[in-house]
Amino acid sequence: MNKMEVFMGQESKTRLRVRIDETDMAGVVHFSRYFVYFGIAHWELLKSLGISYSALESSGVRPTIVVAHCEYKSPARYDDVLVVRVEVSEVKEKSVKYNYEIKKEKKLIATGYVIHAFVDVNTHRAVEIPSWIRERLEVFDERTNA
Repeated sequence: MNKMEVFMGQESKTRLRVRIDETDMAGVVHFSRYFVYFGIAHWELLKSLGISYSALESSGVRPTIVVAHCEYKSPARYDDVLVVRVEVSEVKEKSVKYNYEIKKEKKLIATGYVIHAFVDVNTHRAVEIPSWIRERLEVFDERTNA
């Protein structure tokens, strides 16, 4: 159950249902899974903007995570329906910062952010974000739309 809702200019939301294999011995979602949830919401956002992973690689670049941060506020459990909100908070020359919030109904479960640097697929060195990607991401950049 992945459902995407796009709110142009601000954020996007993805709904996920917690599977049993995502929980730990305590019966709560394992801490590492929150980064997976962030990643699902991130790629749903990019797909909604017409940016596919294959198109990125064909253009010679790929986003690479250089910073990942998560704060756990409340546990999530098997079969919970979570909403992962993602917003583009900053678009720089070579990187993009995404902010995340995970909620179960109105209860805050986790917050975090991830910074992706764009790198050349051959040299693995940071490169400028291609203009066609930048233009689409800036639609969501909260600084651009303030």
